[in-house]
Amino acid sequence: MGLTMDMLKVMTSEGKIVSVGEGHWGAIYADYLKHAGRKNIVRKCRQMGMTTFALARGFMAASEGKTCVVVAQRHNMADYMWNTVRGFIQNLLTPPPIKWTFTNRHAFGLEGCIPHQYQIFNSDRFHSGLGMKVDFVHFQEFAWWSRDDQETVWNSLMPCLSPDAEVIIESSPQFGDSGKFDDVWVGAEQYGFVRHFFPWWKNPICVGAPIDPNTITLKEETMMVMNGLSLEQMGWRRKALGYYKAMFGGDKEFKREYGENLI
Repeated sequence: MGLTMDMLKVMTSEGKIVSVGEGHWGAIYADYLKHAGRKNIVRKCRQMGMTTFALARGFMAASEGKTCVVVAQRHNMADYMWNTVRGFIQNLLTPPPIKWTFTNRHAFGLEGCIPHQYQIFNSDRFHSGLGMKVDFVHFQEFAWWSRDDQETVWNSLMPCLSPDAEVIIESSPQFGDSGKFDDVWVGAEQYGFVRHFFPWWKNPICVGAPIDPNTITLKEETMMVMNGLSLEQMGWRRKALGYYKAMFGGDKEFKREYGENLI
């Protein structure tokens, strides 16, 4: 029997151990699963928990004996993601329902299965030519990889997908050349992908003191009407935008962290 999302635990920034789908994350994940296909590309703001969710999806697939490959943007993210996965194992109920065999720093497998059943790579150190079918693929912050790394990993992994493989490509916005991410996002239907857009207002915690209706700008009014946003949500946006403008002298960093545009 495979694992369920409720069985997988993570530690919050407050040091509390919670289920992956607990709290505000649960609503975000339910939205994703409602529309998900076999191949999925996610454009999201930061702090949405999508990386953790994708790791959990891959871990559950591995618990069923499937082969999973995760590719991180940077080496430090590969370490962070590996620690998250180790946490899934360490926080399972005792006795654990599954026995794992760890083969190296970023790889493990079910006891009795192939040794590198679940692997996490760094995007610029990916080993092409895996020589096996892959049942689950997760690209983390794909838009931020170099174009060369995007093409190398894409061309190496996509031909290895099993017929029923699940793919999750997720990234926050990269203004400028996002390379293959933009190619797949814009041409999702052609590539056979389902698009998922998670801007900041889909995160239930992004609310603040309501703004005065008499101070609403035309841009804010348009955003509220188009996306059904509340005065409390716009209050959060004003405060966050003010912080980023004060820190970085403009709104570019805010847009990068909390992408508001579908394209």
